[in-house]
Amino acid sequence: MDLGYFLMPMHPPGTPVTKWLDGDLQQIVALDRLGFDEAWFGEHYTNEWESLTSPDLFIANALARTENIRLGTGVTSLSYHQPVQLASRIALLDHLAKGRFMWGIGNGALPTDGAMFDVDFSKREQRAGSRAVLDAVLNLWNNPEPGVYETEFFKFTVPEPDDVTGTRYHMKPYTQPHPPIAAAGSGPKSDMLGYAGANGWIPMSVNFVIPWTVKKQWEVYEAAAVENGIVPDRRLWRVNREVVVARTDAEARELAKSGALARDWMTYLIPLFRRLGEMINVKIDPDMPDDLIDIDYFIDNIWLVGSPETVTQKVKDLYEYTGGFGVLSVAGHDWDDAGQSEESMRLLAEEVRPNLPTPAAPEEQVMPVGAGQQS
Repeated sequence: MDLGYFLMPMHPPGTPVTKWLDGDLQQIVALDRLGFDEAWFGEHYTNEWESLTSPDLFIANALARTENIRLGTGVTSLSYHQPVQLASRIALLDHLAKGRFMWGIGNGALPTDGAMFDVDFSKREQRAGSRAVLDAVLNLWNNPEPGVYETEFFKFTVPEPDDVTGTRYHMKPYTQPHPPIAAAGSGPKSDMLGYAGANGWIPMSVNFVIPWTVKKQWEVYEAAAVENGIVPDRRLWRVNREVVVARTDAEARELAKSGALARDWMTYLIPLFRRLGEMINVKIDPDMPDDLIDIDYFIDNIWLVGSPETVTQKVKDLYEYTGGFGVLSVAGHDWDDAGQSEESMRLLAEEVRPNLPTPAAPEEQVMPVGAGQQS
């Protein structure tokens, strides 16, 4: 099983930008050294907790500091971007990465971000706008015909080619026809995961939902893939979880309860979910009262916390419950005590991963009735 890392990122309001940027970059350098396979970075504009406004610029910097780890946007919020600028920027980044870049896409997550870009999350137009931007970007990478391209969301003009002046739309990705595309989903009926399945793209499940939701997300992805004649490959599936590994269960539990992980959840995420009316996402029992949701609840029911042996078993249990996934992606937080946090990731890489299963190739997987072959 591959190991990934997902930085939203999470930093308390008021943390100096240069400080958290340096800290996050140091994390990626350490993860590259530990043999992690990939890392993803969020995009947000109006919330100091989720403070990275340009994952592509961050990735460009991290590429120069690392050697092997693959880096991806997690995600580019499509409805916020002008297609020509986005296509050109992502293609250029793919050249800088030379095969180490993955393009995560989504509709956008924070309503306040949407409002800043005049995108109403409550309306269907947000999803339609995201699809229109994505279609335009993919078309720009595929030798578009000259002319005016206009939808209700944007307008741009592809110029007539001129060999004398070298005029044309020319910035195509390093990876052909495009870098690997990933889509993240949060709900059990995620439309983005269905869209990813219909295209054979990478599915990503977020860290703040219960295992039942994670399992349902694969079902959405799989059904869309089969409907479109694509054989779904569980090796592509990224499942994001909170992970803390220490020498003993007691030590790991204390680290989870006393560090940045507990701070971020109890100070930011839980109050945010309450305000958005989304506490149901973290409840094993939908009827349980909110006041039973505390750190012990998360450790006992959702997070992967414990000794290497305990975390290994917890990952195996999740793997068996969901049917299998190819990448365990760790949710990132501040490394307030860099030694402890890095040691947790070292134990995960060196003592947990060697004992984890990996899905078989699609032709060896048990496929649902009616599954077609990828075209």
